[in-house]
Amino acid sequence: MNPPRTRRLVFALLTAALVLVAVEFGSWLLLALTSHRLVTVSDLAALRAQRMDPEPVLEIPAPTGKEWNDPRIVSLPALHPYIGYVSNATSHPEDRLPTGSDQAMEYGFPLNSEDIFRDRSDQDLVVGVFGGSFAAGFSVIKRRVLGQLDKVGRFAGKNLLVMTFAVAGHKQPQQLMALNYLLSLGARIDLVINLDGFNEIALPAATNVPFGYSAFYPRGWPLMVGNLDRDARQAIGDLTYLRRLRADRAGLFSRAPLPGATA
Repeated sequence: MNPPRTRRLVFALLTAALVLVAVEFGSWLLLALTSHRLVTVSDLAALRAQRMDPEPVLEIPAPTGKEWNDPRIVSLPALHPYIGYVSNATSHPEDRLPTGSDQAMEYGFPLNSEDIFRDRSDQDLVVGVFGGSFAAGFSVIKRRVLGQLDKVGRFAGKNLLVMTFAVAGHKQPQQLMALNYLLSLGARIDLVINLDGFNEIALPAATNVPFGYSAFYPRGWPLMVGNLDRDARQAIGDLTYLRRLRADRAGLFSRAPLPGATA
């Protein structure tokens, strides 16, 4: 081979290698700056694994307290013919309480350790909590607050069973419909605690009314039933494509010989 040509080839290869190193280092540095911490190889592997899932689950940090058994409140909706929507934990079983009830999960209320429909004794006091995400969080840390019911005369000595029928984004009349639905199927609920107010005021004006839908429909009803204008459909399609493209590229960088590269 011609020596000058060999030198040019070596120089090109070295230049390409330096460019790759600079790009990789720059990506790592940018990721470290945006994360406000030093990013390790294990962090990169975890990030790639997360990005390989085109539909990541929304995580909500857990408050401190032994009563909170899981850091997430299931927010992925499943349409329901009577309530509007419930939590879709059946498709994401990892998003339920570790000791959760399979029956409660199937009915769309996965934040329950007890079955919804079962025989109860006279000593049981079944408290049903209804509302949105705030009510769901309230019911999960229930014993800190609801333990005070034992001080009420007619409830003294009862076995307190708190059932969580609150779902993120629920607003009236969804809570009332949920109560009617559960009672019609034979659920026993001795005491109802309903926490509402914010969702009823804030959500209709943002997710329904501007699109010509009733304020009393479930939140984001146009998105749930698919009655979207062309621009909205285009935006959803673009977002879906980009998520899948990112997942494909994350999978590519997870295969040899690039298992340690950023994606």
